[in-house]
Amino acid sequence: MIKVKNLKAEGVLVDANKKVKIDLNDNYPKVIDYFGTRVTIKDVKYENNRLVVEVLNNDDISYMGVSYIDKESTIEGYYSDSIHGLVFDIDKRDSYDLDLAIILKHKIPINMDIENTLIEE
Repeated sequence: MIKVKNLKAEGVLVDANKKVKIDLNDNYPKVIDYFGTRVTIKDVKYENNRLVVEVLNNDDISYMGVSYIDKESTIEGYYSDSIHGLVFDIDKRDSYDLDLAIILKHKIPINMDIENTLIEE
């Protein structure tokens, strides 16, 4: 017996980790290329002995995982409709290598038939 099923999706989610250099003395907002997706870093500031990085949400970002700097993960985050904030308890420096953990939506349509052959004994 052969059963055919159809798999259909608008796209896929991709767990994309990429280190991004951020600099306290740089001008923000700043648009970066993140695996072919334009991601805007809205602001980078150091206040109350913590590094704060704000990333603008867009339709291609499904959600953000845990971000790291020097193996130190974010200690807290905050969200709104337009901003994803990352807060790190880390010493102040001029620049950091931020390991963003963004889950991206890629609109790659999938439409395929899958055949499942069952062997009867």
